[in-house]
Amino acid sequence: MIADFLSFGPRKLGAVNKFKDGRKNARPATANYLIREKVTAFKIPISAKKAEKLQAEVTKVRAEIDSGKMMYTVYMNDTCAETARDTLDDADIKTPSGSGLISVGFLSIAYAVNPYKWHDNLKKEIGGEKVYSFPPTSLPWLPEPDTEDPIFSENPDEIANPEVDEEHSDAGVENDSISTEQTE
Repeated sequence: MIADFLSFGPRKLGAVNKFKDGRKNARPATANYLIREKVTAFKIPISAKKAEKLQAEVTKVRAEIDSGKMMYTVYMNDTCAETARDTLDDADIKTPSGSGLISVGFLSIAYAVNPYKWHDNLKKEIGGEKVYSFPPTSLPWLPEPDTEDPIFSENPDEIANPEVDEEHSDAGVENDSISTEQTE
């Protein structure tokens, strides 16, 4: 069952002028970024206490995003992977660093959390990776609280796609998802 989710991404372009291109600078964000690609998920068993703490952290981060206090800013590494990792860290759910060199062409330009390195680290340290393209059509998808998790369901193709609002998304930005499983 999905208790809550956080799909952090840009809501629209940022300011555009001779110094800002609208994509790399700070952009208004959404906590409901539409998922348009395959999802890679890892089950991380957690206690009921950590599940409650994670719920509180997700609520806090959502409030920061909804208020405009948290922006999607590529050059500051305020991105999907970094925000997901920080949210888990703040709930005392430790995951690998996910930090690595970011390269453009032959030039390494930064050392930052990124979804590709985090995926590699999670795969090595946690294992149990599950990749699923959901929904089986090209429609965008958002997890819906209090519904069955389609990624870890035994019959994912039978789970209906919730209605989503296209306003929540700016196409073309990758994002990863972490699913957690509560244990007694």
